Amino acid sequence: MGAQDHVGSEVPTTVTPGLVGVGYEGLTVGELVARLRDLGVTRLVDVRLTPISRKPGLSKTALGRELAAAGIVYEHRRELGNPKSNRAGFASEGLQRADARRRYVGLLGGVEASGALDALTEAGRLERVAVLCFEAEQDRCHRDVVLAQAQRRLTGGPAPNAEHAEDVCAFGLTADVDGDVTAGRAYLVEDSAADGLDQGVAGPNPVSPTK
Repeated sequence: MGAQDHVGSEVPTTVTPGLVGVGYEGLTVGELVARLRDLGVTRLVDVRLTPISRKPGLSKTALGRELAAAGIVYEHRRELGNPKSNRAGFASEGLQRADARRRYVGLLGGVEASGALDALTEAGRLERVAVLCFEAEQDRCHRDVVLAQAQRRLTGGPAPNAEHAEDVCAFGLTADVDGDVTAGRAYLVEDSAADGLDQGVAGPNPVSPTK
């Protein structure tokens, strides 16, 4: 099966490609699955280093079953996990968070992590993929950096500065809770801490902003 672990049923043939960032903080597994379906997600890539949760249904095996029942493929990418020693920095502010992001970017340069990023990017060219971790606020989570690096691969250009959420947000296709896409330029995180879902989409075909 390769480096990744995945569980799921057949992917629909008609999908809108792209990448979305998802945090399950504050959500039940049923609420998470419903939001993923609203966004048209057909594959979920779990970037938790250790995919275990005290919340029912959100650990690796149980989540994979729930997603498979909803027609969503589950894939765990341990290679994209953030080491425990680097997590406090993401929850901090200013220089501490910037340092944590720099450290994580360095880890993504490894052979296994780079290969996992390539696989994520390729999946995003073909289908709507959600990148999952815990935090509701995406700029406090390493998936923010994963999505920025994937955006660089998708568009062939430089990644947004992953040290500052406002820089990442300057690029963008966005999706609302119903999955409707509005114009942007390739990647935008739209924080929705109240319901635990970051509704940003990175797409393979950048479009010009309509203002």
